[in-house]
Amino acid sequence: LKNPWGTSQKMGFHKAFKVAPIPEVISTDPMSEQAEVMLYTPITVNFDEDMQEVCITVQGMKGDVEAEGKTAVYKPHSVLLPGQEYDVKVTGRSIFGEALQPYSFKFTTLDMGDKYWVEINLRPLQKVVVYKGKKTIRSMVASGGRPEPENATPHGYFLLKDRGDRFWTESIAEGGLYWVRITGNWLIHSMPRNKDDEVIYEELIKHGIPASHGCIRLKDAQAKWFYDTIPTGTPCYIHD
Repeated sequence: LKNPWGTSQKMGFHKAFKVAPIPEVISTDPMSEQAEVMLYTPITVNFDEDMQEVCITVQGMKGDVEAEGKTAVYKPHSVLLPGQEYDVKVTGRSIFGEALQPYSFKFTTLDMGDKYWVEINLRPLQKVVVYKGKKTIRSMVASGGRPEPENATPHGYFLLKDRGDRFWTESIAEGGLYWVRITGNWLIHSMPRNKDDEVIYEELIKHGIPASHGCIRLKDAQAKWFYDTIPTGTPCYIHD
C-alpha cells in the first residue's frame, strides 16, 4: 500500500486461533482403588469435554461401550469374579479431535469366600450360572422374559427368597415346578405346565430365548437341582 507521500508501506495481519483443550477424565465409578465392588457393575467414566469416541478395556473381560456427551459407560458381557483386582484402561478423542492422554485405574471386587452366588445372563444364549466363590459350579440354558415392558425380567442385584414345589397362575393359564423367588412375582422355575400338569410343548421349544412373562425358566431337572441346592439369601445378579 502507498501512503499519502507516495512511498510504499507494508501492513501486517494477525489472526488469533483458539486451541481446543486436551480432554481429561474427571471421575470414574467404580473409583480408582475402590474395594468390594459388586460382581456385576457397569463402569462409568466422566470427562471434562464432550467426547467423539471412547474405548474402555477391562482386563480379562468383554463388553460394550456407550458414549454420550461427557460420559461413557462400559457394560460387561458377564459378571466379574469375586476378590479380584481389575485393570481398566481408557482412551478416546474429543469432539474437537483432541486425543485423551491414556488413563488407567484399578478396582477390586467383593470377596465371596466359598459362598454360592448366581448370575442370570440375558444375553443370547440366555443362561443361569451358579458359582461357589470363584468356581463355576453349573451353567444352564434358560429363558427370561419377553421384550414387552409388561413381560420384562428385572435387572439388578437380588437376594433369593422363599421357594415351593409347584405353582399355578390362573391369569396366564400356566404353572410350574420347583420355584425359587427372585423378587415380587418373578421366579426361577421349571418349564411351564398346563392345568393337567403337562409341559407346554410350544413353550418348551422356545427354551434359550426370551419367552416367559418375566420369570426365569429352566429345564425340569435343572430347576429341581437349583431348588434343592441354592440356599435362601443367595446373591443373584441379573443383566443383559
